[in-house]
Amino acid sequence: MGEDVVGEKLRSLLARVRELAGETESRVEALFKEGRSSEAVKVLAEGLEKIAKEITETVKSLEASAGAQGGKGLGKEVDELRRRIEAELDELKRSIDRIASTYGGRTASKAVELGNVFSKTMKEALKLTARAAEDAWKNLEEGFREVTRVVYESVVVSARLPSNDIEVIDRLVQAGIFKSRSEAVAFFTRKGIEASSEWIKKALERAERIKELKSSLRSEVEEYLKSGGS
Repeated sequence: MGEDVVGEKLRSLLARVRELAGETESRVEALFKEGRSSEAVKVLAEGLEKIAKEITETVKSLEASAGAQGGKGLGKEVDELRRRIEAELDELKRSIDRIASTYGGRTASKAVELGNVFSKTMKEALKLTARAAEDAWKNLEEGFREVTRVVYESVVVSARLPSNDIEVIDRLVQAGIFKSRSEAVAFFTRKGIEASSEWIKKALERAERIKELKSSLRSEVEEYLKSGGS
């Protein structure tokens, strides 16, 4: 296989990685913003697996066509494309770290772990040999299974709750009483939502008062700044 054909395959891979990375980042951030952190980590894992599959399948295809030479000695353009794909993966990992840092919590830390596993294994895959790609895929599957086990269980529990209960939980998350839906689910799994109805009512009322107080104070600050501090 000539360098031009390899280059074309890697350019297609780069475009696909960018597309999937953008989609995954947007969906994950939106779910974290809604307080649905367990679902966010599930979506992140699925998105990263799609990218990993694209990379490993492309690498195996290259070696199948080029023989044992694989990606070695195929010239500067191929090396540059490989570096650009690695840079795209590094940017995705930084985005995952940023999102996790913004929203915090135990579930967000799982997102960081997924990013670390993904980054490490896919850089191995980009050595452009089928063996490296296959090993990387197996290591990624194993690493992801360990990281997401508890998170997936939380998603399943959430899916079994009545929609009214989920709505209450999401309101409590949005009010800042719980860091995430999974934390709220864990709390109410032990305590029960119906048994906590009075507590929930008080918690939401207090959260609303705090929100109003913050808004009032912010308005005072803005008025003061507009008047020039006089």
